[in-house]
Amino acid sequence: MYYSKKLSLLFIGSPKSGCFSVQKHLMKLDENGQTGKLSMDHKEITSKDMYYGVVGHSRAWELKEAMGENAYNQLHVIGFVRHPFDKIISSYFFNKKIKLSDTLKIKGEKRILIRKIKGVLSCIAPKILPIGIWALIFPMKTNYEYFFDKKGNRIVKYLGRTDCLNEDLLVILNNINIISVNDIPHINQSKHKTRDQYFKNAWIKKKLSKKYSQDLNLYHLIQKEMLEIH
Repeated sequence: MYYSKKLSLLFIGSPKSGCFSVQKHLMKLDENGQTGKLSMDHKEITSKDMYYGVVGHSRAWELKEAMGENAYNQLHVIGFVRHPFDKIISSYFFNKKIKLSDTLKIKGEKRILIRKIKGVLSCIAPKILPIGIWALIFPMKTNYEYFFDKKGNRIVKYLGRTDCLNEDLLVILNNINIISVNDIPHINQSKHKTRDQYFKNAWIKKKLSKKYSQDLNLYHLIQKEMLEIH
């Protein structure tokens, strides 16, 4: 998450979708922008105001409720989507590297016990399960839940693609009259194999496509939107 009063900009960061790269670039445009909390004219928003107790990876609907609809609608709200299979791969290998001791250090204001239990399970499972089975069993934080409200309405207008992060972010910024000519380095970019190499089993692939159908549909929609803007 990144908020800039100066730019009237709010970036919603869906996990494993190039968030850090986007945030670092936006900080160059406004170094006074905020990531851990939002100090607005009428209120200060912290993790206590978030449903899940975390600001950094807060969902758009959480921030909209905390800010108020009027304040939220006055901002340019942007985000990035990633193909769900690529998110699964990234999440799997990320969790595989996490130390069990680190999961007990999870911080936040709400649901801390539940989050720690989930953290322990997320840490152990990829160390003992192959990626296909792990993906079928464990839920992933989807793009859809970050950019749509509880009624299924899209509330993030400007969405780009993580696999075209540099060009899509520049196009989005230009469309909202924020000039940025520098390339955006994709920090922590995945160096894994292609999704087809990890998901060769047709049955697993079909099940995952059904499980994450909303994310797949959203990804293909953003592909069309960006082609039209370009």
